[in-house]
Amino acid sequence: MKTFILLQLFLTISILGICQKDSINDSYLNLALLKVGYHNHHFKCGVFNYYNNCPNCSNDTLPFNAGIVNGKGKDFYKLIFKIQNTNDTIFNALFVWMGSGCIIYPFVNDCYDTTCYSPSPFIPTTNHVPKPSYIDYFNPGGGKVINDTIFKQRADSAWYAIDSLLVTNLFSSYDFKVGIFEYDRSSGGTNGNPDWIVFLYYNDIITKTTENENLVNEFKLYPNPASDKLVLSFPKDLKNNLILIYNMQGQLLLKKEIKDFKNSSDIDLKDLTEGMYILKLQNNKCILTSKFVKE
Repeated sequence: MKTFILLQLFLTISILGICQKDSINDSYLNLALLKVGYHNHHFKCGVFNYYNNCPNCSNDTLPFNAGIVNGKGKDFYKLIFKIQNTNDTIFNALFVWMGSGCIIYPFVNDCYDTTCYSPSPFIPTTNHVPKPSYIDYFNPGGGKVINDTIFKQRADSAWYAIDSLLVTNLFSSYDFKVGIFEYDRSSGGTNGNPDWIVFLYYNDIITKTTENENLVNEFKLYPNPASDKLVLSFPKDLKNNLILIYNMQGQLLLKKEIKDFKNSSDIDLKDLTEGMYILKLQNNKCILTSKFVKE
C-alpha cells in the first residue's frame, strides 16, 4: 500500500509539473498550511515549505507572531503571521470590506480563484491521524483563542478534513504541532467566503537548541527497540534534568526528574504499549530528543 501511495505521489507531481516538498527535513523548520472550507469542511489545497532554522523557537506551542499592517481604517488591512526570532513570513492575507479579501501568501492563486488543487503530498490515504491533545487556535484577528469552547469545536472540523492526508501522516511521525486559524476575508459588513487554515509545524529541536553538536552525538538510547527498560546514555555531568516521553500524537505520557546525571539512567517502559515514542531530555544547557520503539 505504501509503495502504491509513493508511486501515485510521483505520477501526480510529474503530470502536473508542480514541485511540492514531500518529506520532513530535519535541517529546516517544516511547515505545511492547509486550506479547508469553513462551511462544508472540505480540504481545498495545501502548501508545504521549509523555513530557516529557528534556534530559540519553542516546541511546546506554535512560535508565531500575528499582526495587522497597512491598515486603512476598517475597510482594508493585512494580517501577517511570522515565525518568532527568524521573522519569516508564513501567511499574508487581505481583509476587505464585505468579504472580498484574499490570501497573498502562500496560496498565490487565492486572489484569483478560491477553488484550488494541490498535488501530493496532499493526497488522501487510508490512515486517519488522531487529533492532537493540544492545538493552538487563532481567531480572525490572529489572537490566540483560550477559553472559547464553541470556537474550538467549530475549528476542530477542519482537522477531520485533513487527518488522512499524506502530509498529515508525514508530520505525525515526528513531534509536530498544530494550529487552526479562522480566515474570514472580511474587514466588516458580511463574511464573504471564509476558510480554516490548518498549520502543521515541526522544528527539529535536537539540531536547533543544542549549543554543541558533540552533545548530540553523545546522546544515545539503547536497546532500541526496547521492551521493559530503556537506557539513556549521556557521558556529561548534567544537573536538574527532566526526561519527557511523548507518543506520536504529542501527548505527554511519562515524566522523570534526575537531579544529577552522570553516565546513564534507566527508564521503566512497562506502562507503555507497543509503538513509537519520542523522548526529550532537557536541562539548563540543552534540549535533546530521540525516537525509540517499545516492542
